[in-house]
Amino acid sequence: MPAKIFISYSTVDLAAATRAKRVLEAAGHTAYVAEYNARGGVRLTEDIKKNIEASDIFVVIWSSSAKSSDWVAQEIGIAESLKKIIVPIVLEPNLKPTGFISDRKYVSAFADLEKAISELRSIVDDEMKKKEEETGKAIVAIGAIGLLIAALSSK
Repeated sequence: MPAKIFISYSTVDLAAATRAKRVLEAAGHTAYVAEYNARGGVRLTEDIKKNIEASDIFVVIWSSSAKSSDWVAQEIGIAESLKKIIVPIVLEPNLKPTGFISDRKYVSAFADLEKAISELRSIVDDEMKKKEEETGKAIVAIGAIGLLIAALSSK
């Protein structure tokens, strides 16, 4: 099952966000990076919020620039309020995530960005597999309820 991923980043870290987007899309997922996906003339606040809401997974490229970005902080707050799966990718050594993401296990990218993005892809794939299994169980349960109702109403 392909995932919809929102990637939050500081413009200073666009290269890392771009790399993550390319790897995730090569794996069949869709990744929203405002620099590429927001169309000219749209209200960024509305477009970003809409795409966070539509996402399955929220990824934040965490750096000192991201830490001081009002946009990144707001995007994290929106994702947290929507109870999204949040995966921080930390670009700098000794820079721990703060605020709403301080208690999240992060993926360390400061030593090897490619390895971190590969780990991110694995996390996304695993989360989507779980979601697919849960959806399958729900469909089976709904089918069983339907059969039970049909059986009871035929008597």
